Amino acid sequence: MDSLYDGNKKSKSDLKLFLKNNKAPKWRQRNEDDGKDYNPSEEEQEIVNLALHLRRPILLGGDPGVGKSSLAKSVNYTLDCGTLLHWQITTHSLLQEGLYEYDAVARLQNVKDTDEDNRPIGHYVTLGALGSAFVSEDMRVVLIDELDKSDIDFPNNLLHVLEEREFPMPELARTGEKEHKVYNDDGELIDIELENGKLKCNIFPLIVMTSNNEREFPPAFNRRVLMHNIVFDNGAKFEERLLSILEKHLTIDISMQTKVQNIITKFIAKVRDEEVQLSTDQLMHAVFLELKESSDSEIDEDRLKKIWHKLSE
Repeated sequence: MDSLYDGNKKSKSDLKLFLKNNKAPKWRQRNEDDGKDYNPSEEEQEIVNLALHLRRPILLGGDPGVGKSSLAKSVNYTLDCGTLLHWQITTHSLLQEGLYEYDAVARLQNVKDTDEDNRPIGHYVTLGALGSAFVSEDMRVVLIDELDKSDIDFPNNLLHVLEEREFPMPELARTGEKEHKVYNDDGELIDIELENGKLKCNIFPLIVMTSNNEREFPPAFNRRVLMHNIVFDNGAKFEERLLSILEKHLTIDISMQTKVQNIITKFIAKVRDEEVQLSTDQLMHAVFLELKESSDSEIDEDRLKKIWHKLSE
């Protein structure tokens, strides 16, 4: 495996050459076909189809690394829904971020600038992930990631918008006009129309919310969503499934098959015998790096220890 950092000063050309010769793993690159290689279980397929029929949001629970976000990307890719609308939730997230943002400061500066024509108020409005999905002419997939990190009122406030399928835009409503031009999540200037000062949903999107099960949600919230828990299955077909995942993401030469099989065996033993919580991408990382070595070299055990760290205690 090529090494670059050794404590000694390097030139920019050294870094460029390293990056050229050492491409990032396939799953660490942003591609239009992100989600192409995901294998959904029958239960996952069913929960998605139920959501499509019932127009209900999905709440996916499970430990980190089990594929919750990957399922949303898979649905988005296989149903050809365009760019995935991704809303990453943090402890500071507000519902407004997912609906739209109004840049009042920029508008004030523009008004004060006598050398520049005043733009319509809608030009200072940018729709968030959910707002963009509401106005789309086609069904979109919205991934609301790590909902359990939000504050206590956020889930119910979010569900209210999804139930009503509309939200007010008072900054635009005050103009008395129905039609406006605003920016969507992709930065495109689009036409929208308000009804009684509210932006209504055109086609209900497929909403996939994820949770690492770090908190419980209110019963009123749970009643209005479709819930599914993705479990890291290490049962009878565990080895077969791991090999299938590796073959989809990596090109494994015949000379490396024995080494790869040994790594899989070690991974399974770690999960089953030592009961260490690991994820499949930790296995892919280990195999990816070992494929850079010669086929007859020993597996780097110290490297495995660094990569296969516990996800939780």
